[in-house]
Amino acid sequence: MTKALKLPVLRFGGNFTSGYHWRDGVGPMDQRVSMFEPGVGPAGYNHFGTDEFLNFCRLTGAQPQICLNLGSGTAEEAAEWVKYVNAHWAPRV
Repeated sequence: MTKALKLPVLRFGGNFTSGYHWRDGVGPMDQRVSMFEPGVGPAGYNHFGTDEFLNFCRLTGAQPQICLNLGSGTAEEAAEWVKYVNAHWAPRV
């Protein structure tokens, strides 16, 4: 259904990204760190991380947009996430 919408861009992020550390949402699912989401409350289990997001974008034909952690993150962490996304983003639709 999402593909039928022909969205040009899908955004990963929002309020929760002010405390999101992207490395917690990559790698084997059973090794991902759960987090408390200050803006929302309950734990985030990181089952839908960067790789899952990029794959969803591929499946729907949308370009990815990420919101950086400007709350508890660092400039270095943000730059490394951008590098990771750029290295792993290759639309195959």
